[in-house]
Amino acid sequence: MGADGTTASGRLEGQVAIVTGGASGIGAEVVRRFAAEGARQVVVGLPEEEARATALVDDLGGDRILFVAGDVADPGTAARATAAAAQRISEAAKKLSFVCRSCRQRYVPSG
Repeated sequence: MGADGTTASGRLEGQVAIVTGGASGIGAEVVRRFAAEGARQVVVGLPEEEARATALVDDLGGDRILFVAGDVADPGTAARATAAAAQRISEAAKKLSFVCRSCRQRYVPSG
C-alpha cells in the first residue's frame, strides 16, 4: 500500500527521479507518490528543511531516497544532486527518468 493509502502499482520500480523542493508541500507529496510507486529519488531542498526532509526520508524508506541540502540556484547544489542521481542510476536504472521541479523561486526583476 502506498504512503497515501492507495494501492501502488510499482510502475516506477527501477527508475530514478530528482525532486527539487521535495521537503514540503507539493514536492513532498510528489516524493511520497514516487516512493509508493517504487522510484529511487534524490530530493533537493534548502538546508533549513533538512530536519523535515530527514523525517520524510526515514518515513518512506531511506535506502531508496537521498536528501541533498542546498539552493537549486547554486550550481554546486545541482552538481551534488546530479552526482547523487548518477549513483542511484548505476544502482537501479539505466537513465534518469524524471526531474520534478517543485521548488519555489523568487522573481527578482532586473533593472
